[in-house]
Amino acid sequence: MKKTLLTSFLLLTLIVLSAQSKPIGSWSDHLPYQVGTSITTNGNLVYVGTKTGLFTYNTSDQSINRYSKVNLLNDVNIALLKYNNFNSTLVVVYENSNIDLIKDNHVFNIPFIKDKQGLGSKKINDINFNNETAVLSFAFGIVEINTNKKEISDTYLFGENGTEINVNSSARTQDAIYAGGVNNLYKANTTSNLLDYNSWKKIGQRNNSNFTKVFSFSNKIYTLIKGKTNESDSLFEINNNTLLSIQAFTNETFIDLFISSNKLYIVTDINIKTYDSNLSLISSFPHSFYNIRGIVATTNNQIYLINTDQPLIQYSGTRITQTIKPNGPIGKDVFSIEAHEGTVWAVPGSYTATYNSSFNSGKIYRYENGVWSSYIHYSEPSLNGSFDFVNIKINPENKNDVYFGTFGSGMFQYNQQTPFIKYDENNSSLTQRQDVVWDWTGVAGIDFDEDNNLWLTNSYTSTCLKARVNGNWLSFDLSREVTKSTASTQLIITQSGHKWIVLPRDNAIVVYDDNGTYNNPSDDRYTKLTSEKGNGSIPGIVGLTIEEDKKGQIWVGTTDGIAVFYNPESVFETGKKDAQRVLIEGGENVEVLLAGTTIKDIAIDGANRKWIATEQSGVYLVSEDGTETIHHFTSENSPLYSNSVLTIGIDQESGEIYFGTTEGIISYKGTSTAGKEDFSKVKIFPNPVRESYKGPIAISGLMDNSTVKITDINGNLVNELRSIGGQAIWYGETFNGERASTGVYLIFNSAVNKDEELKTQIGKILFIN
Repeated sequence: MKKTLLTSFLLLTLIVLSAQSKPIGSWSDHLPYQVGTSITTNGNLVYVGTKTGLFTYNTSDQSINRYSKVNLLNDVNIALLKYNNFNSTLVVVYENSNIDLIKDNHVFNIPFIKDKQGLGSKKINDINFNNETAVLSFAFGIVEINTNKKEISDTYLFGENGTEINVNSSARTQDAIYAGGVNNLYKANTTSNLLDYNSWKKIGQRNNSNFTKVFSFSNKIYTLIKGKTNESDSLFEINNNTLLSIQAFTNETFIDLFISSNKLYIVTDINIKTYDSNLSLISSFPHSFYNIRGIVATTNNQIYLINTDQPLIQYSGTRITQTIKPNGPIGKDVFSIEAHEGTVWAVPGSYTATYNSSFNSGKIYRYENGVWSSYIHYSEPSLNGSFDFVNIKINPENKNDVYFGTFGSGMFQYNQQTPFIKYDENNSSLTQRQDVVWDWTGVAGIDFDEDNNLWLTNSYTSTCLKARVNGNWLSFDLSREVTKSTASTQLIITQSGHKWIVLPRDNAIVVYDDNGTYNNPSDDRYTKLTSEKGNGSIPGIVGLTIEEDKKGQIWVGTTDGIAVFYNPESVFETGKKDAQRVLIEGGENVEVLLAGTTIKDIAIDGANRKWIATEQSGVYLVSEDGTETIHHFTSENSPLYSNSVLTIGIDQESGEIYFGTTEGIISYKGTSTAGKEDFSKVKIFPNPVRESYKGPIAISGLMDNSTVKITDINGNLVNELRSIGGQAIWYGETFNGERASTGVYLIFNSAVNKDEELKTQIGKILFIN
């Protein structure tokens, strides 16, 4: 009877369990695969290397796949790549000389050259193949890699007395290796000791010229020479150690070549040329693209170019049929990110180290439903003339109402559609900076108060605090502490209604209390917190970031780690103004949280834990009080592109954390979400749990501090969890750490709401061992 009643109860109250699309702990890239650097093909797949990663274009089904540190690669900034048809291996060389060998979607990393000390320039210039041997031409010499054994087989330095030598290009035949450098062409017989620099003989010499390409085609060896300023680039055959002129590219500049099906394809700055095996010209037609980086031809006779903008350009015959690139923001630079209920906004502006304009042209990026959109100053008329977008604030009552602050061109509003609305001295209380000769209106901080009034900082003015209250614009005079020469940036409005304004150049914070009477300044008060003991005790030298946590404490990021105002409402009282350092006890030693580390941003997740972005040390996740490090992500131990992280945005609804690095945006699926008011939106993922799945099982949509009890169908308690904010994580284990048996398990959720009422809910999950 008990089982029947329980089953009936479940039918009435069962939570609808819908799958989330992304597992806990997984990463996603949000990169602009736009700046093309290198191109190659296996005949069907076109491989495109970019400044941020790699993507492939399938010429048969027109599908695009993207690859980065998240899902395959070991680095960023691809310099050169080439496909070896002999053993179906893709060789990828990065700008830092790290090397990946990729075959069948498996990657093998060769970091030796990247890590090698004592070498000069490690710039990669060219890649060619001789069967399984990859011949890599570097600025210091030649490196040969056996792509079957996945190891470096030899390195050749044949400059004067065996020193480094810049090799532009090289090619290996059965009998010899040919190498092109500056002014000289070299040859070494493969039967000689190639490690002996005396084995490398000069067979061609042309002053003030570059032997740019050396390649084998139709059983002959050729070289492409870039001559003096007034000379044409020219193609030569190397015959019996003699250079035979084949063709001069008059009034053209050689860029790249590709060999396929006994045809030679050459792209210059103005033309695309195709030659047969006898080097007779088959076709030549013009192109109109700038910054071309490479050319390939596929088995279906289509030609592809790559440049630094489109980046992949497809030709059928002499006609452009399409340009191809994966979706993403238009650039990798990012300064600020905000995420809310599935929508992400990012801006790539900045200011200088002295807090002046960087004059980054106006760009705004939006991510929603898996698609990035870009609003650019030259294509969106309402952003014309804008620059240095540095701040984003989403209206907490309307996620489609978004405000963007700039460091010089006012404030812009997006309300569900373009055009953007611009606010400056002509339609608001904003005022211009007076110590520059051009129009300059800075808004580097924006926030909303509990009545949904808009507040902002107006940099380089003594009335740096502005507000729009019930539709009316107001100004607040802080001239006792702030002058027209003061840079003001970030603004947060605390739970008590106080306005905290960062003065980064002064390494100070102004706290303003309007006493809730916006139109009556007589009862207002404000104070300036500095590095002085007794008056703030803020560590560091210059540059601050601040964030209020769920307990109302103010966390301050400085150039010397973290400090916290634990009782921020008391900063107006003498003797209660100072921030405190977070102390971490480790036996006899006591450490200060991130002392000596420059903090760029702080974000608070649903469990009141702190995500901390640093200038050179990656990202930290610390416990609520900062005394425990939960995660420390770096470019060495995670897919994080760079250890320089500028900004963090958290979508409290999904638990997705977005990191803005110097190499682009990447996101991580965290364990915490914001707590809900009830249990009406609980989700469990994955469900069912297959026998092959060993990862975390997320129970989301919970109330704060929920208790989660997991029982078998007979009511036997299997495990008990506590939610992290609005989400609990179960690893499919019993109390004793063993994997749970196959069966249906009940999930009993309970929590106390703000009215001290106990709320409960029940769900179920199918678990397969």
